[in-house]
Amino acid sequence: MNMPRLPRAGAQSGISFVEVLVAMVIGVIILGGVMQSVMTNQRNNAWSDDVAFVQENARYGLEMLARDIRWSGYWGCAVNMSTAGAGATTFANALDVPADDDWLKLEGVQGYEGSVDTFPDGLLSGTTLWENNGSFSGNTDFAPDAIIFRGADDDMDLNVVSHAATSAQFKLSRNNPLEVGDLALVVSEDCKDVGLMQMTGPASGGTNVTFVHNSGGSVSPGNCTKAVRWTESFTCDDPNYPTPGGLPYGPGSFLMRFAAVGYYIGTSASDNTQPALYRVQFSGMDSGDVTMRTDEIAVGVEDMQLLYGFDADADGLANAYLRADEIDAAAGEWKQVVSVRVTLLMRGFGETREGNNEVRYISYPYAGDDDGYTGQAFNDNILRQQVSKTVRMRNIGAG
Repeated sequence: MNMPRLPRAGAQSGISFVEVLVAMVIGVIILGGVMQSVMTNQRNNAWSDDVAFVQENARYGLEMLARDIRWSGYWGCAVNMSTAGAGATTFANALDVPADDDWLKLEGVQGYEGSVDTFPDGLLSGTTLWENNGSFSGNTDFAPDAIIFRGADDDMDLNVVSHAATSAQFKLSRNNPLEVGDLALVVSEDCKDVGLMQMTGPASGGTNVTFVHNSGGSVSPGNCTKAVRWTESFTCDDPNYPTPGGLPYGPGSFLMRFAAVGYYIGTSASDNTQPALYRVQFSGMDSGDVTMRTDEIAVGVEDMQLLYGFDADADGLANAYLRADEIDAAAGEWKQVVSVRVTLLMRGFGETREGNNEVRYISYPYAGDDDGYTGQAFNDNILRQQVSKTVRMRNIGAG
């Protein structure tokens, strides 16, 4: 009779279906955990990259602005007094340009309120709002401001040996590197007078020790008068500006290049889905028109709001911080600005912010919307950071 064989000790009888299912569930859980960890790490890395992107561009943008704010109003040894009066510097602008040509003025700073002021050529109009789709659409609560700084280029100064005011000719201590049509500043030997003029000769430029600034139409825009020094400040729009030669500059005076830079917010040239901070630099004249060099300074700058420290009592300190449209340019009040408060709204490169809850940034409101202004609201996934800095203009003194 055949007896059934019993399984040998240690022999495997196989894996049941239930065990297979349990193993699969455990594997799925482990795999899900690994994938979740990888995705979390990717999000964290993207967040960290975005934070670094925002902070790096904010730091660089603020530093560039701060450097130009400190430089603005630099006229060599002459001090740009915050108010007129005894001891104040006399400014003679002989350039035959209209009063609204904001690039060619002898004031250290001039600002433009977004959605209110007309921006000068070269600065993108600030009447619009940057949006994530890479275009602008009207929203007066969020119109970026713009600004221009002016002063002397300290890379070049030419000592004056003599000045014949009636013939509009400076004799210099070395060869003149400027060319016909270039703009130059002259600062007096006692640091109390500054003149702005256009070079009309000699044609040889850097091989001659003279600088001629005749009036007339030989260059454009030209000089309305040979005078670049007088007993009081003047421009060519003044009905009684001095002619023909004004007062001479003495030995020890010096010539410097005129310089001006501006800032505005526009579309990034490297990525048209991103906003950027731009720096515009005056580079000369071409047939009477101002020529400029435009550089993209920092990507991700979505808004720039500016307030100006206004010195109302001539003590060199700001009594109040005003918007650009609250300062009377026609009355010469930009000379009373002694500091600038800059606020930049930075945005990240990607959608790395968790959730889509509303976030508000209380920046400085545009003109006409002070009451009840609650800031600009966002409910997207873009990381943003608001940064501010107040910078004193080093070359402004009390009147």
